[in-house]
Amino acid sequence: MKRFALLLAALAAATAIAEGRELPPAPGPPHEFRLPAKETLRLDNGLEITFIDYGSVPKVTLLAVVRTGNIDEGTDTWLPDVTVEMMKEGTTTRSSYDIAKAAAGMGGSLGLNVGAEQTTASLSVLSDRAVAAVELLADVLRNPHFPESELPRVRENRFRLGPRGVHARQMRHRRQLVVALDSIDDGERLGACAAAGPVGHRAEIGRKTA
Repeated sequence: MKRFALLLAALAAATAIAEGRELPPAPGPPHEFRLPAKETLRLDNGLEITFIDYGSVPKVTLLAVVRTGNIDEGTDTWLPDVTVEMMKEGTTTRSSYDIAKAAAGMGGSLGLNVGAEQTTASLSVLSDRAVAAVELLADVLRNPHFPESELPRVRENRFRLGPRGVHARQMRHRRQLVVALDSIDDGERLGACAAAGPVGHRAEIGRKTA
């Protein structure tokens, strides 16, 4: 009985403290949100360019998007990845060092990446270097050198992705296979998925040449 009385007293004290607390202020009105204005134009060669003006930092971010990626590699496993890595090795007029030095001199760095459905090239620089940055990005995209001497090293780098990188790529390939082979019985589907394992990947990428 004594313990019960002490419990009731503690609950009463806690209730009194809670009732005496000041309630938090009510939320204010939401801030107005506006998407930045954009301007799109198409060049005579068919290239579509979109300009988006936002922020106050004097920088320009260039982003070139090509709508092709790993989904288009077919039986040439990792060919898009190897191609992008080889593009980082220089152009017909610039070495990889020259590209990195030029980008750094503009206050940025070049990025080349391949995804499932698109390949991107990006460069963020100080706004007064925008014209030179466009020229550099165009050179990388239009005049890749693909030096054969660098291909073995690039291939080995793909092998060194580690279990996490290989596993992620395997899982994506297997999901694509499962969708594509949905009408085939389970035994055949599992066999096809197993064919996309790491041994198959290494054999495919090992055959890539410049």
